[in-house]
Amino acid sequence: MDSFDAFYQQLDSEALLKRHGPQLVAEAREILHGTPDAKIAGVVLTADSLEAVPFREMIANATGQPVPAAMMVGICPRAMVEQVLTA
Repeated sequence: MDSFDAFYQQLDSEALLKRHGPQLVAEAREILHGTPDAKIAGVVLTADSLEAVPFREMIANATGQPVPAAMMVGICPRAMVEQVLTA
């Protein structure tokens, strides 16, 4: 990866977090209000990120439904994120 690619990727990440962060926080608070001990994670994955493919596969396996190759934003069990990041 070119150093400029990494620079622009970082800018994209910051913009995505600013855009989706408030909604993720609101969703997390709602979940934690009902289940205070829940271990959750907020996820913002672009369609072309390295983590998107295995994450889509996990969601498809869990739901039995195909997951489109698109941006994913939401709250999930923290164990799902840990699985992808440690793979």
